[in-house]
Parts: sequence; structure tokens; C-alpha cells
Amino acid sequence: MVNKTLRREKEKELYKNEMIEAAERVFYRNGFENSSMNEIAKESDFTKRTLYKYFASKDDLLFAVLNKGFMQFLTFMKSEISKTDRGFDQFHAAIFAYYQFYKDYPETLKLLNYISQSQAGESDGSKKFVDLKKEIMLEVIRTIETGQQDGSIRADLNARQTTYSITFLLMGFLNELSVSGRTFSEHFELNESDFVMNTFDLLFKAFL
Repeated sequence: MVNKTLRREKEKELYKNEMIEAAERVFYRNGFENSSMNEIAKESDFTKRTLYKYFASKDDLLFAVLNKGFMQFLTFMKSEISKTDRGFDQFHAAIFAYYQFYKDYPETLKLLNYISQSQAGESDGSKKFVDLKKEIMLEVIRTIETGQQDGSIRADLNARQTTYSITFLLMGFLNELSVSGRTFSEHFELNESDFVMNTFDLLFKAFL
């Protein structure tokens, strides 16, 4: 009986992951607004009725896709931070981990624009998303506090407020870059990578 129960649970988890991956592909292809549960069901090879057994709405699937992506990012960021002990270097690693995430999963970050429109409210998915964001913030706060303790980051900065400011700045900058993209770079005759590095350099100098 135990083995059957475990097998059913594993099967459910497998089905759920397949549905999330299907939703991810549909959202990336069409955008969240232009995607439907019918299309996601078709993409996943499940009936819509089965899909609704696992996810109450398209909003729930949005949070599932975001949570998957942000969990990957959190794991990667922690790994990069752990490679050095100096606070400023840890902060540097955290910022570049976010940039790498933007380059690898630009469509995931674009989906963040739909969060304010989501009606998911107090769903488990939305709560998990909030918890993941808090954990990411805490990791960055710790890098700044470590830098202040070892003298590599200015002691007069409020680590928590600074982290919130940096998050808004980075999200706005990378979102604008993803929207304007090559058009902006070509219009101003900029190399996108050099432009990003220069912007980050300005940011890092504010911490010294």
C-alpha cells in the first residue's frame, strides 16, 4: 500500500511538472494574456478537466512557472555567492547571477509584468512566490552586511533599503533592455554587453 501511495504521488508530481513546462512554453510563445487553459491543456497532452485538477486557473500556472524559474535562480545565485568570502565580491556575484538569469530566461522575467494583474491572491503559488522573493532579497542583504563587516562595502549604507533599491533599479533596467533590445543598442551604436557592464560598474562604485 505504501509503495502504491508513493507511486501515485510521484506520478502526480510528474504530471504537474509536465503541465508547468507546457504552460511555460505557451506563455513564452504567446505571452500570458494571449494564452488559454485550452491551449495549455493541448500543449501538455492532458484534458482541460485534468489540468484543472492540478491548477485552479491560468494565474496559478503563472505563479508555478515563475516559482520554477526563481527557484533555479536562487540556487544558482547561492552557488555563485558561495565561491567567495569577501562581501563586495559576493554582492558582485549576486548581481551578475541576476544578469545571467536575465540572459538565460528573458521570458521568465517578462512574465513578472503580469503579477499585478493576477487574481491569484492568497493561493499557495502566490505565497510561495512571495517567500522566494524574500529569500532572494535576504541573500543580497547578507552580502552587503558581510561587506560592511569586512570593510569591502561602505558602512553607511542601510543594507535592507539598499537591496530594495537595487532590485527596483535592476528590474527596471533589464526590463527596459529586454523591451527595447537591439533597437536601442543599434540606434545609439552601443554594444549591449559593454553597455550593461558600464551600467553595473556605475552601480558597484556606489558601494565603495
